[in-house]
Amino acid sequence: MNDRATTLLEGRREKMERALGRPLAVPEPAGGADLSEPERDHLRDAATDLYLNELAWENITDEEEVEGEPLAELAFPGFLAFVQGLLLDRVMPDSLAPANPRPEIAEDVVRFLAERVVALQDGMGEPVRTVTSRGHGTSPSPIASSTSFCSVCTGWTRRMPRVSGTRRGRPDTGAGPNVCLRLNHTV
Repeated sequence: MNDRATTLLEGRREKMERALGRPLAVPEPAGGADLSEPERDHLRDAATDLYLNELAWENITDEEEVEGEPLAELAFPGFLAFVQGLLLDRVMPDSLAPANPRPEIAEDVVRFLAERVVALQDGMGEPVRTVTSRGHGTSPSPIASSTSFCSVCTGWTRRMPRVSGTRRGRPDTGAGPNVCLRLNHTV
């Protein structure tokens, strides 16, 4: 997770603690075996995919509002239920399986959301940077960011340096392709 996302997350937690007047409780991890990396990746990917699918659906329908304001509980019901399931520490007495809370996965999801907020802030920064540059009579290109959104999976992309050393007989100082940092594909 990048520094800005970490700072954002720490600030939100401090604000919640001030509002509650007490430190936030840290959920206890499951008493069973630790998750393997593939299992952890699967749960984290399921949560992020569910979030992205519900976000896309909300963008299409734009119907989950109360008094003209979007309400997260209506816009993201499956995603929020999934996260609640990750934190479930008690089950009904007739349940066939014991509670198996996975707060580490919920923390991964919170980090993903913090990174999305930072990405959205950066995405809004480009128009501001362009207008400010033009207002001061400079070109926005030297100030442009090397990161953007992936048009395929909405992850981060980063402009990679060109691999070859020369182009048309001259040293190559140009940038290479955009590579998605989420799925590692070229866009």
